Amino acid sequence: MKWPLAIDVFKGQYDALMRGALLAYQADFFRNFEVGQTFQVRLLGRVGYFTMDPKNLEHMLQTQFDSMTSRPPL
Repeated sequence: MKWPLAIDVFKGQYDALMRGALLAYQADFFRNFEVGQTFQVRLLGRVGYFTMDPKNLEHMLQTQFDSMTSRPPL
């Protein structure tokens, strides 16, 4: 079921995170919804980007590595 503000996406990711299966959930999301290798989602009023395109990942790591932070899991 699709919920407003992509709350269904948030809930699916949160549940997967709690199970330790976030990467598998996201891989399934890319496959099952045929969104391509990179897509944008508005989640709770914020914009987020998801990609599994190696060129996009490489570019982000080369140009924005210093702005990426590591944080403890929820």
